[in-house]
Amino acid sequence: MVSYQALRDARPAAWTGAADDWVRLAQQCEQAAVDIYHQGTARVTDHWKDEVGDLAVNELADLANSYQVAGATIRGAAMILEGLGESAGLTQRTLQSAVDYAHQHGMVVDEGTGRVSFQQAGPHTADEERARNLADQLIAQALAAATQIDEEAKAELDKLAAAVNNTSLDQAKNDQNTA
Repeated sequence: MVSYQALRDARPAAWTGAADDWVRLAQQCEQAAVDIYHQGTARVTDHWKDEVGDLAVNELADLANSYQVAGATIRGAAMILEGLGESAGLTQRTLQSAVDYAHQHGMVVDEGTGRVSFQQAGPHTADEERARNLADQLIAQALAAATQIDEEAKAELDKLAAAVNNTSLDQAKNDQNTA
């Protein structure tokens, strides 16, 4: 379960920034594949016309394919990180709204647990109790949503990690699209 402190102190912009870095890396992989195809296999095919040349072309094609597969897999990771950053940011704002609601109603939120309590001892009116319960519920809902987001992102990243040894571009693109 994502804790109150973890969600409050999370830096969603770091995840979206990391996603941007991963996209740039994917682009570099894709460009490397294009370069190998155009400057490697094409030139070898034209200028090295024997069995060894054919072997070199096949090796270069395999290398280019590996870069394409890596690029697709990396794009999948970038998509997950982008979604994680956006979702965590929204959930963090929801948490902050719940905390603001509690403060506006004269309550305090425990910095460690996120539990809402009254600043002053009771008795408290039914409306005050409802406001405290609502603030508690809103915080709990934000934490539950953050936990779900975290678990889903982990599961998707685990799928991509399991696909690292994949050599099929079609499978890599499928993995990327399901991420």
